[in-house]
Amino acid sequence: MITKSTVIRNKNGIHVRPSRAIVTQFGFYQGSITITANGMTIDTLSIMHLLSLGMQYGDKAVITVDGPEEQKTAEKLVSLLSTEFNFPPASSMEL
Repeated sequence: MITKSTVIRNKNGIHVRPSRAIVTQFGFYQGSITITANGMTIDTLSIMHLLSLGMQYGDKAVITVDGPEEQKTAEKLVSLLSTEFNFPPASSMEL
């Protein structure tokens, strides 16, 4: 088991689109991943679980990974949580 900390750097926090990017990367992980932020802990990665943490710019998050390739998985998740995503405004996206 490995634990790492990070700070949210996305100016709009971890909203739906960053959550989707994160879940896409880790949705089928064969071990356990928990994220603790704002006094709450989630033990599975889903968009709704990530949103429930209410992670905003500057918030601290603690990630715990238990399973295959723990170090690599934790580092990748830390990287995504500390990324400043550059999504276009929703109004400019094609439906």
